Amino acid sequence: MSIDLCENFAEAYIDPEKLIFESLEGNIDPENEYANIVKGASYTPYPATLGLRVTGNQFQISPGQPSKFSLKLVRSYCHDVIVEVHSLIFEIVNPRARRGITTQVFHRLGPNQTMDFEIGLKKQDLKNPDLKNFNNVHLTNIYGYLTIFEQATHKWNDCDSSWGLTKEPGKLTRVLALDQKEHGWYGFWKERLVMNSAENETEEVKALKRQFAELLWKKMEREEKNQYAKDRENLKMYMQPEECAKIQKKKQERKEKAKKEAEKCHEEQMKKEKEEEKKKKKKCIIL
Repeated sequence: MSIDLCENFAEAYIDPEKLIFESLEGNIDPENEYANIVKGASYTPYPATLGLRVTGNQFQISPGQPSKFSLKLVRSYCHDVIVEVHSLIFEIVNPRARRGITTQVFHRLGPNQTMDFEIGLKKQDLKNPDLKNFNNVHLTNIYGYLTIFEQATHKWNDCDSSWGLTKEPGKLTRVLALDQKEHGWYGFWKERLVMNSAENETEEVKALKRQFAELLWKKMEREEKNQYAKDRENLKMYMQPEECAKIQKKKQERKEKAKKEAEKCHEEQMKKEKEEEKKKKKKCIIL
């Protein structure tokens, strides 16, 4: 299968602020990293047609054998190409950089040059995933997604030092997708990752799904709490205390209702899984 990303530009574009999550440890604030980069740049970044063709299997990943992909640059000049996988169970095989749930492979490509990479099941213990950057990567399920970023380069070579990588503790552990030193045109592509068959899901994967649901729920609660605090402060400037109290009460009621519904769904799912487990055991006894 070959996808011409040059022809899918309309579907590929998203806000560049979502391209960058974090890459530096230490005193850098991940949430404001994109703003800091753009502030220090002499241009406003613009989306452009992605000049790549990708060959693979529609990003359906097998838990057994890693899935192979190939990118070809269809440009007349050199570009930086960065591929990232943000996932709790999948990773780029032999990544060039890694941070938390994100793995990267990247190269400086010339005209018609290709880069190959594989995506497979993570080798680490799935019961204890590295969640270092979980709050800064917007996952909606454990499978996650892949991103491809392309930008013109002025790098002379493809060595780690040219990309700013270092293995020293507390230093850069993941490259930035947006380079303020280059001109403001970039290409971007995002694709969901899926397992090629639900039958391949192990008990370990099912347990990770439950763990992810709990993590996502806590994350949503934190975000809602922070947003509520901001909204409340803004309302105080224009409303009477009694009116603010009414709004707070209604919001709390909606929150409690949503929580009860989520707990009910979780209990039903657990009950369903227990019943399926009993059926399997009963079937084994009969056999």
